[in-house]
Amino acid sequence: MRVVLGDKDEYVPDQLAAYEVPLRTGDELRTPHDVAAVLRTVHTGTHIYPRDRGSTPSWE
Repeated sequence: MRVVLGDKDEYVPDQLAAYEVPLRTGDELRTPHDVAAVLRTVHTGTHIYPRDRGSTPSWE
């Protein structure tokens, strides 16, 4: 699934963040809740891993 996030009415590519999240992990499918949780964590960080201290996750 490809998702592009940005501010409302933003169209300039440099101001947008694009993510590609695989919908399958091994033999299991991700739920919409899983995808939303991944995007929320990557986009905003968590109290344990702030966004500016994280790295791009490996989806393998």
